[in-house]
Amino acid sequence: MSLGAGAVPSVAHPVLRGTHLPHCRITEVAGAAMTVTYGIGARCWLPALREVCKKVCDRCTVSSTAGYQCRIFLSTNSMSWRALLQEAFERSVVFTQFICFLNVFSNHVVEVHQCLGPSMLPTFNVSGDILLLEHLSSRFERIKPGDVVMARSPANPRLVVCKRVLGLEGDSVTVLPTSSRGHIRQTVVPKGHVWLQGDNAYNSTDSRHYGPVPYALIQGKVFYRIWPPEGWGPVLSQPTS
Repeated sequence: MSLGAGAVPSVAHPVLRGTHLPHCRITEVAGAAMTVTYGIGARCWLPALREVCKKVCDRCTVSSTAGYQCRIFLSTNSMSWRALLQEAFERSVVFTQFICFLNVFSNHVVEVHQCLGPSMLPTFNVSGDILLLEHLSSRFERIKPGDVVMARSPANPRLVVCKRVLGLEGDSVTVLPTSSRGHIRQTVVPKGHVWLQGDNAYNSTDSRHYGPVPYALIQGKVFYRIWPPEGWGPVLSQPTS
């Protein structure tokens, strides 16, 4: 409730929330009725109060009494559902804003990801580690060899994989064989691509299978592990040569 200069309200009432009542103060509230005392400068205020009450509740009566007082009778049932609707709307607005903030934050700053499977042993567990992924390094091209990243698989863009960067564009990468019959070879990473490989080289589907990965498919850099508790801590880059 907003009051004029010098007014001191003794009781607040939801029906008058946000209403400007110059030279007035609520002196009594009893159930659905309340008494408002007003100064001589507020005689013309009663018609305005009637309009305010009608907007807030379906049934209300504003009547003058002796001196500079008026008695307001409100229908508590009708006021209740209107107050509930207003509160529900306000809460839904706050909730929507919070969801939008979370969406922007997770898409552009930090989000939570899970790494499953044996390809990153012994760095991460087979059963799945919960990781924090930051997007700023990939967005500003701060990814470097040795970083652990999450990227969309070129073979299946619906799949996000967790691998280590072995080389950036122009780097010469030593490619380990994928089976006992293979042999070690060298390759140069083409422009706009990175070479990804799992730490468990003999049980990982990575760039040795689907080739260099376009830089744009990198979702972000893994920088912290939050689960399991015994593995809690930063995920550090490792030398690749």
